[in-house]
Amino acid sequence: MKHTKNTTRALLGCALAVIPTAAMTSQPAVAQTATISSTASQEVKGWGFYPSYHHHDWGTDFQILTRNDVQNALYIESGITHIRCELRAVYGDGNGVLNTTRLKDLVDHIKAAKAKNSNLKYMLSIWSPPAGMKTPAITNGKDANGNPTQLRTDKESTFCTYVANAIQHLNNNGAGLPVALSVQNESRSAVSWDGCVYGADQFRRVTKLMRSTLNNYGYGGVAILAPEGAVYEDNEALLGSGFSALSSDSALNSAITAFATHSYDQWNSDDSADYTRLTNFRSAVSGKGKDLWMTEWSIPNGSTQLDWTIQTAMHFNREMAFLPTNYWFWWRGWTKGTTHNSEDLLRGDATASRSKLFYFFKKVWNTVRPGWRVKKMSSSNTAWRGDNNLYVNMVAFENSGGTQSCVILVNESTASRTLTVSGLKGTWVNVTRTSSSEDQAYITGSSIAGSYTASLPARSITVLASG
Repeated sequence: MKHTKNTTRALLGCALAVIPTAAMTSQPAVAQTATISSTASQEVKGWGFYPSYHHHDWGTDFQILTRNDVQNALYIESGITHIRCELRAVYGDGNGVLNTTRLKDLVDHIKAAKAKNSNLKYMLSIWSPPAGMKTPAITNGKDANGNPTQLRTDKESTFCTYVANAIQHLNNNGAGLPVALSVQNESRSAVSWDGCVYGADQFRRVTKLMRSTLNNYGYGGVAILAPEGAVYEDNEALLGSGFSALSSDSALNSAITAFATHSYDQWNSDDSADYTRLTNFRSAVSGKGKDLWMTEWSIPNGSTQLDWTIQTAMHFNREMAFLPTNYWFWWRGWTKGTTHNSEDLLRGDATASRSKLFYFFKKVWNTVRPGWRVKKMSSSNTAWRGDNNLYVNMVAFENSGGTQSCVILVNESTASRTLTVSGLKGTWVNVTRTSSSEDQAYITGSSIAGSYTASLPARSITVLASG
């Protein structure tokens, strides 16, 4: 069966979420105000996604290398700075011997991306070690009886050497070095596709061994990201409550360059348990002197492109305002098909078709560049949530020189709103909007003196870009 990425809390027996009724309640179209904080939060360091499958053994449906139009849209137009690539299980055998024929798929994939955009960087994520290194010897994350598959303890060193050799092969064949490596994608998830489940002891041991192995190969500059759990709480299962393992194990703390997670936690309601899960993760990653990479999310709920884009925008806002996220990645860029879905930014069998999600991210990622900083927002009106909430509908960014601002405003309600935003930088603002009939369409430009009053139609996303 072809790989279908549908990693959600549904794997854990939870249903997809809906935006709570309170967040959807119609609000009167009266003047409301919000203020951009004068205090800068974390620095934005990169945007990215997994571009597409690049596996020749899967047939022509997944051949991004033949699609110049898709490559142009993904690697140039979108505004990304990084691509996320899979170091596949089929790239080696149980003894760590590289399958260079298969590995050529990845080499060609990375080189094609860099040929389009020489500034692109790539990171590697491992979904499964080679089958011969696992028990049972299959690439899936669970066996036919639903039992999790695991890396054999006697193969841990072989596995780390195999990864270092694969990186060496990529570098020697024109792909260059990755900027980062995740030891295991969704490291607590027993999935029906390529996967591997780690316990805390083994994960910590392998992470330290991977660091020392890469160092011995001269790859100390390749960051190790961990734990890259599917949901926020999976990460504490491997590093302890509040990531306590880092304070008790200095070698582990040194081995992990930066934190990584996916954010497939799907809220059923805006309740205290959901809020606690998020705040616990924020506490765990804060104050440790390490960047935070959010390396995958997709499948917002709803049935239309506008539904998906509104929920995605609030999810994105939450992870930039509520969490100290430095790097943020969408799941997948493109697959063949004629109907847009909630996983891909592009579809199209013959011509790339851009989704509302693509246009939203294109606007934000091309405006907010590495070096900008997050600026939280606040309002006395509870309809506008800038932090400390599961459904953040406003966030701001500011450039390093303090001369430009970018503000994302999500009106998820079924009534129009008016919002006066203060704290904008510059003397001019451009306004763009996503709605049922608009895809970050230009609305107006206006001179400003620190503030701007935006008209926000029902069910819309408005971006203010000032300078």
